Amino acid sequence: MIIGNKTILRPWSVDDLPILQSLRNDFRLQQQLMALPRPNSIEQVKEWLANRTKSPDSVFLVVATKQSDQAIGYLQVVQIDSFNGSGRFGICISPEEQGKGYGSEAITLVESYLRDVIRLRKLVLEVLANNRARHLYAKLGFTEVGCLREHFYIDNKLLDVAIMEKFI
Repeated sequence: MIIGNKTILRPWSVDDLPILQSLRNDFRLQQQLMALPRPNSIEQVKEWLANRTKSPDSVFLVVATKQSDQAIGYLQVVQIDSFNGSGRFGICISPEEQGKGYGSEAITLVESYLRDVIRLRKLVLEVLANNRARHLYAKLGFTEVGCLREHFYIDNKLLDVAIMEKFI
């Protein structure tokens, strides 16, 4: 468990399943995360969590409020390359909790863990070019290193995807 001023990063528990299921079933949110939105039962969410947490090349943590320990999202690093010290980063915060500082604190907290424990030196992420999270990532030290033009399809449009990285 990693504890910040207002945020806790921890393994998932059975109590988190309804919230994680609602995030996985939020069509617009999943589009913003560039995931293929589809209905998820509790069993499918459990299977997804099991796959994420048992994979040797990934880290998955629930983002919870320190005040209530209520899950409000999750973050993950996948495709961890131990030899080169890099991984692909992603974070999902409930729309109702966005803009309150939970995401920025969670990212800052996990960076220390990834650097000191997992021995990563760089995080890479992809974000829709029109996603407001792009500004948060830049504020936290991520640098835009490329753009995939007309790369992701939403609402009958092909949107650009920014590629960002941060040395931690």
